[in-house]
Formats: sequence, structure tokens, C-alpha cells
Amino acid sequence: MSPDSASVRQKCRIDPNGLPHPELCFSVFAPADDSGFPISEDRPFVAQEQARRAIAEMLDSSADLRLCWLVGLPRSGRHTLASCLAQEAAATEPAEDQILLPLILPSLTDRWIAFPGGEGVRLAHTAERGLLKLQSDLLDSNADTDAALAHLAESWRELAEHRLEAVRAYCQAAADKLSERAAHIRWRLQNGRGEYIDDLDASLHRYRWGILAKGEDTGILCPSADGDELFGHIETRGFAPLQYCDHTTVSAGALLKARGGTVIADGDRLAQQPALWQQIKRTAKRGYIELSDLGGGEQFFNGDRHEVRIPIKASVFITITPLAYMQLAELDPDLPNAWPHKAEFADSAELSDCHRREFAAWAVAWARRHGKAGMAIDAIAALLYCCSAKAGHSERIDLQLGELEPILERAAHLASLRQASLIKDRDIEAAWLSWRRRASLLEEELQRDTAEGIIHIETDGKTVGQVNGLTVLEQPEGAFGRPQRITAVVFASKDGLFDIERECQNGGKLYSKSTMILNGFILGCIGGLHVWPLGVSVCLEQSYDSIDGDSASSAEAYAALSAIADVPIDQGIAVTGSIDQFGNVQAVGGIAEKVRCFFQLCSSRGLTGQQGVIIPRANLHELIFERELRESLQQGIFHIWAVEHVREGIEILTGLPMGKLRGDRYPKRSIMGKIQAAADEAER
Repeated sequence: MSPDSASVRQKCRIDPNGLPHPELCFSVFAPADDSGFPISEDRPFVAQEQARRAIAEMLDSSADLRLCWLVGLPRSGRHTLASCLAQEAAATEPAEDQILLPLILPSLTDRWIAFPGGEGVRLAHTAERGLLKLQSDLLDSNADTDAALAHLAESWRELAEHRLEAVRAYCQAAADKLSERAAHIRWRLQNGRGEYIDDLDASLHRYRWGILAKGEDTGILCPSADGDELFGHIETRGFAPLQYCDHTTVSAGALLKARGGTVIADGDRLAQQPALWQQIKRTAKRGYIELSDLGGGEQFFNGDRHEVRIPIKASVFITITPLAYMQLAELDPDLPNAWPHKAEFADSAELSDCHRREFAAWAVAWARRHGKAGMAIDAIAALLYCCSAKAGHSERIDLQLGELEPILERAAHLASLRQASLIKDRDIEAAWLSWRRRASLLEEELQRDTAEGIIHIETDGKTVGQVNGLTVLEQPEGAFGRPQRITAVVFASKDGLFDIERECQNGGKLYSKSTMILNGFILGCIGGLHVWPLGVSVCLEQSYDSIDGDSASSAEAYAALSAIADVPIDQGIAVTGSIDQFGNVQAVGGIAEKVRCFFQLCSSRGLTGQQGVIIPRANLHELIFERELRESLQQGIFHIWAVEHVREGIEILTGLPMGKLRGDRYPKRSIMGKIQAAADEAER
């Protein structure tokens, strides 16, 4: 290795002591500090400042019907934040009962009535007791229909003398209707008593009041924004051989049940339900529901409508993912103007002292709420470290905190097995590792195939035109890394770079673009030397599935330069990173997974102390590893080099400098010097 290359290797090697570790995540707290949380431990929220402001502004509105989008990923606290803030705001709302007078009495025009808290329920119970007394009187063996109706009138005296005309009208209309049917009731009791006993309760049901009292359902969660769930429906039933509608039932939806409360509905499928979306928009604009809007309403009214308008008083939140929101916006361009309030939930947040404390409050509250062991400070630090790993950034935390609950459950179980009173960092680390391996069958099969030589990957020695690249495979449960052998050979041609994956259409658009960028870089390196008579074929070996992305372009560049210069590459070093046409190495995704997979492969074969991974310097903030890998880096038996240009990477891999042009020649013992010599030889 040349002195210059050794210097580059030393300069690019990262200091393992500067890598993120759990202790750094929680330095804001003293070892025994458990106070100073900036929010209530009963309802802690982590970050999401924009969403908090938007929800607070929506709840501060004086409108009876308040609506807000909750746009974010699942398990990011959308339901918890909205329901808790809405519950606090609703505590100041005056109590109020909503009563629906029976639909079976067509003479009533004012059916939906708001009463001060408690009065509506009390009157409804009065009406109910009168009906139950009537039913009892009619079922008596010595039933006297006229006497039973007289008893009903006595029971309903308060209703008959009530201050509201609608209540008095109900009392009169129901009494008139029952009096008209008195003869029929007597006949049924005398001739079909057995059958009529079964029908009587349903028959009297049509005279009962519908009650929607504040506090009955102050917080309602709808699994989906379904028409019946949100608005309700009407059922009309008849009983043969009766020749009339026996009773009509109004089943209230969430918008009516949550009188003065909160409705949270899942709106991810609204783009596939345009009629429902238009109904929601129309209701939001009007502020009330018409009974004909309910499921079965049109059939019930049958064109001869005595319309009942039911005002809505609720805080309505619709949770939706960013993708589903964009799909709905494409369906309805007026979407941004339909509702004035939109709370956006961030995927991640800065790892500030404030957010550290909020995270601690959330973790402590979770443990207390679920009756688990307490959380030690080092356990909170380890959990926060996991949260940064999920975010893929050492200075940020992932805000899908709901995904941490399985880890906490497992950690609490491990603590209970130790009969410990506190969850410790070792419990969190073990639970985190278990959670990451919950769907690792494919990863383990690929590791086994590599160990058995079915997938050919070298981790020691030197080879010309061959380098270990690193790729990431995505699964629903998460991604994992996989070493990928990349080779390059030189042949007689004037076509420049020949990429096998691109030619057989095995690569996606991003991969094809990266190949063309690589071609530009290679031609830029060698094109000024001579008229280039050679071509370079590049291939991702043993790749049987379609590939996409540009993270292999730096590895392909190293393989191509090695093949052209006929200089071997150290097989104990894997590389990842994309490049531009000037050879600058750019950031890529999945760095932690890529480093981890090559470390596991080298560790399984025996670490030599010379192995490691070359990554883009722009990805340094993503190096969040478990304890074993951190300790191997600190002991110097595995290494990570961070580079900014292909020149640095090729010098680390080959031990030769890239070479600087002196006049019209490059130094002989350099990569470019050997390429120039190869060009001279090919020209001769």
C-alpha cells in the first residue's frame, strides 16, 4: 500500500468512539432524574408540534361542527393526540340531551329537540314508564283497554302539560293513535292473545323516544368512514298479518351519538368512495343531517317527506395517510378548501432535550398505564436509541411510537422473568433484537446460502474487477441488507460501458439512470487519454430479481476502474454509495442494514481485523448499531470508512493512489497511470 493510500485510509476511517450510542441519547438526564417532564404523564405526546397547533386551533373554533384532517402514518399518535385534546376542550361544553320523537306519528313536525342536560333523558324515561305500564295493563288477564289508556294518560300528565309544544303534541298524537287502535287491540287480545304477546313490545316500540345524551358516547372511533357508521340508518319493520308499519327504528351513527364529543374515523378508503365523500362534504357545509340522508331514509319517506334536520355538534377527525390524502385530492381538487383545518403528523423529530423529556414521559406513562415494571433511565435511553435507529438518523427519533409497544411488552416480560422491579437496558436491547428478527426467515436463508457457497461472496484476498456491493431487500416488517458481488471485464469495443442488468431490462428506471451516470464518469476518466478502443462490461452477479436504485453505482465504478487498470480489489471491504458524473459519492438508503449484513458475514467466517465497509460521508448520521457491532468497531476488528469521492474509495480498496496528471502523463504506480498504460498498449 502506498503512503498516500495509507493516509487516505486513515483519514477516511471513522472514529468508533464518535458513533451514536444509548448513553449519548439520554445525556440530558442525571442518573436518578425522573422529574421535569414538560407535559402530563397521564397524556404525554412526543413532538408533533404542528399537529398540536392545528388541532388546538380547530377545537378553539366556535362552530358546532368542527372538522380536521389528521394526515400521517399509522401508529404515529393521531388518535391519541386528537382524542385527548378534544376531551380536554369538551370538558367546558354545557350538558345537553338530544331527543328524537317517534317517526310513526306523522302529525309531528318538530321531532328533534335539544334539552338542557338531564331534562330530555328524564322526560324520555317518563314516556317509557307510561308505555311499560300500558304494556303490563294490556297483558293482564282482565285487561280493560280503556282503563289501560286512562292509566297511560295519567302517567303522561307531565308530558301533556310540558312547556314545549312538541312534547305536548307527541302526548296527544300518541294517545289519539292508541285510541284509534283500541278496538283492534281488544280483538287481538281476545282472539290471538298468544301471538299478540310476542308482538306487543315491538308494537309499542314505535312510540318510544330516541335519546342521545351528552356523555353517552363522547369519544367514538370508527374503523372506517362508512356511511352507516358515520350517519346511521333507518329500519322499518312490519309484522304479518298486521296491515300497517309496526315500528320504525333510527340507529344513530357516530356523528349523532357523539353529541358534543369526538368522532375519529379512518378515511384511507374515501378516494374509492366518491359518493360518501360528497355526503361528508355536504354535511360539513350544512352542519346538520337530514333523516333522508340516513341509510334506508329515502325508502322510509317514500317521496312524502316530513323532513327532520338533525344538527350536529361534534369534533370530527378523519385520519388519513399522506398517500390516501393525495389520492383524494386528485379525485376532488377542491379538497384543500373543503375543510379549513389539517393536522400533519411528522414521521420523525429532532432529538432535542425537550423531545427527550417528552419521550421519557411517554415511556413512563406507558409502563404505568399497562401495569408493567417501572422504566430505568438506561432503559429509556436504550429505547430512545432504538427509536433513532428506526428513524435512520442519530439526531432524530421516529414518531411512530405505537410500533414500540411490542418491544416494550417483550422487555417488560423479560424484566418479570428476572423478577426485577425495573425494565433495564438489557431488556430493551434483547426485545429490540427479537423484534428485528421476527420475520428473518428470508434473511437467514440468504445467509445460509452465502455460507455454503451457493451465493458466491469473498471476504478475503484480492481480485481484479470484482467488488462486494451492498443492497437492501424490503419486507413489510422492515428491510435487511445483502452482500452483492459486482464484476467488471474489459473487451474490445468502442461502445464504452456495457451494463448487463440494463441490457436485459432487469433494472428499473433509477438503476438505468445510475448506469448512464456511471458511463459518463468512466468516459470522463479515460476519454481524454486516447481514442478508447476497449469496452467495459459490468454485472451484478447472481441477481435473479428486478433491481432498482442507484446505490450500486460506486461499487460498479470501482469494479470498472479495477478491470481497466488491472489492479486487484480487497475483497474484505464492501462498498455502497451512488455517484455523479464527477465521481462524487452521494448518500444512499439503508446504510445501517448494509453495514450490519456484511459484518455478520465476516463475523461468521472469522474477523481478520482488516475487513470493513466504505460508505458515503453523507450517511454518517445513520450509523446506529447494536452492541456487538459497536464493540467490534471500538476494538478495531471491523472498520467503516466514509468517503466523498470515488478517488478515496478506489485508493482504500486497491492501496494505490488515483493519480494526478503531470503534464500529459499520470504516475505509473497509480490507477490512472495503469489505465493510461493500458490505453497505450491497446492503441499499439
